[in-house]
Amino acid sequence: MFDLRTVDALILDIDGVLYEGDHALPGAVELVAHLNRKGTPYALLSNNTTRPFSSHTDKLAELGMPVSSTSIVTAARVVAQTLAGEAKPGAQYLVIGELGLVEALEQVGFEVTQTDHRNVEYVVVGMDRQLTYEKLKVAA
Repeated sequence: MFDLRTVDALILDIDGVLYEGDHALPGAVELVAHLNRKGTPYALLSNNTTRPFSSHTDKLAELGMPVSSTSIVTAARVVAQTLAGEAKPGAQYLVIGELGLVEALEQVGFEVTQTDHRNVEYVVVGMDRQLTYEKLKVAA
């Protein structure tokens, strides 16, 4: 076991580390409270591209772990921010994925479609629980 007093910063996954389903995992609430109280820098990571960004802070707060949105890093936001620095302005994106990915791309100013592929310059794929062969055909 390590001593939190010797830790300069922490990077933690969210789902399965701080909570599982609708329940905080043992010690998670106390850990986040300790980090906040001591001012220890931390980042909370999520590879879940299905959920809107705000749902992460909302869920953590509901479970007794209030965190700043600046401490959360999601795969959808990383993709959107990376593409914002690389892609042509005004480019249209076809998204195979769910709300979290669509929202992240729209928030950095991209035009996103999930059906009209005629003027698409980029295809971005995330988890899609409604994935069909038709969606894959359109993307190809």
